Amino acid sequence: MAIDDGDMLPPKPQKTAYTVGYRKPPKHSQFTKGQSGNPKGRPKVAKSFATEFHDELSTRIPVTENGKPKKISRRKAVTKQLINRAAAGDLKAIWSAPLGMDRWGT
Repeated sequence: MAIDDGDMLPPKPQKTAYTVGYRKPPKHSQFTKGQSGNPKGRPKVAKSFATEFHDELSTRIPVTENGKPKKISRRKAVTKQLINRAAAGDLKAIWSAPLGMDRWGT
């Protein structure tokens, strides 16, 4: 008499209803697979005035120097204008040049 292997296996447990409880939220409110819990991400922090000012001074602008076009930072353009005006005898520029060196570190 041959024993059928299928009869020897224990019966498979029946799938019971999902129980909702501690750390087991309802299925309809769980995140779907591959979806983040925070899709927009963390909001960006507003930049300070000093950072904005530094960014604007660092942007490059086109200028013509000695008949040749080139790009320089706004900080450098302001410094050149200030020095040129001071050299031409503008008293405000003469007094502003040392202040600019202290504040901007140039």
